[in-house]
Amino acid sequence: MESKKSKVGISGKYGTRYGSKLRKQVQTYEILKRMKYTSPFSGKNSIRRKAAGIWYDKSTGRTIAGGAWEFSTNAAQVARATINRLKKLNSESKEEIKEETGEDISKEKKKPKSENERKTIGKRKKDKKE
Repeated sequence: MESKKSKVGISGKYGTRYGSKLRKQVQTYEILKRMKYTSPFSGKNSIRRKAAGIWYDKSTGRTIAGGAWEFSTNAAQVARATINRLKKLNSESKEEIKEETGEDISKEKKKPKSENERKTIGKRKKDKKE
């Protein structure tokens, strides 16, 4: 009777060593690290892993920091979503203030100080030092 031939895959280099569970875990990570990922800059599948946490975009020539095994980790996705949500909330609150007061707070310009104001500020700083 013939024995069944199994497809070995990327973790076949380990043969029968280390146990099947560990070989399967290593296989998932090695597939992730050798994949090409979509570039956030050009939209092409051109990002490859250089070293642990260092990814290179061949189409734009940029080197990017990412996860050790995959380009974008779950923690990075959560952080990116939180930052975008906070930016959106901040811009909405600025618009509400603008509507209420009629002034644009995001583009406030500092008025140049007169000589008298500069002198008094300089005196205050000297007094604090003494």
